[in-house]
Amino acid sequence: MVKIEDLFKINKEDYCKDYENHCMKQYEMYVGLMDKTTERRLGCNKFFISLNSLLVSIIGIFNFSGVFLNLQIVWLIFAISFGVVLNVVWISLLDSYKNLNNARFHIIHLIEERLPISPFHQEWEYVENEQEDKYSLLSQNEKNIPWIFIGLYIILISLGFYQLYCL
Repeated sequence: MVKIEDLFKINKEDYCKDYENHCMKQYEMYVGLMDKTTERRLGCNKFFISLNSLLVSIIGIFNFSGVFLNLQIVWLIFAISFGVVLNVVWISLLDSYKNLNNARFHIIHLIEERLPISPFHQEWEYVENEQEDKYSLLSQNEKNIPWIFIGLYIILISLGFYQLYCL
């Protein structure tokens, strides 16, 4: 775990007169990285939702319209396997973003120990202590979406097998 001593490598006395100014600029840049990471995560979510929507549409059109009748089960298994793998990759990326954000918040909280105010730290204290039952982590809710798509793919393959062997 990173400690405050690891973060502040140079003392104010050993640095130039702009020590506080440089520290604030670095803090501002670092907090800006949180916004960029969130934007990248949202872009990632849009990409995977679009790709899953396209795949579900293609499965519906080709499988249930009778196109590829000879290869119906092979096509269905391939398409749904691709969809499941796609969502496993998505879950993995969401975990990576969550871990990155956790690390960045830890660093921000350490920096705030040396600043006159600590808004990020106080926000998390409030959420954890006073809003515990009202707050749910976005990263947990985000991970439900790929699982919903995986469930949808299981339903689609079940319908495909039913259509192929029971009708």
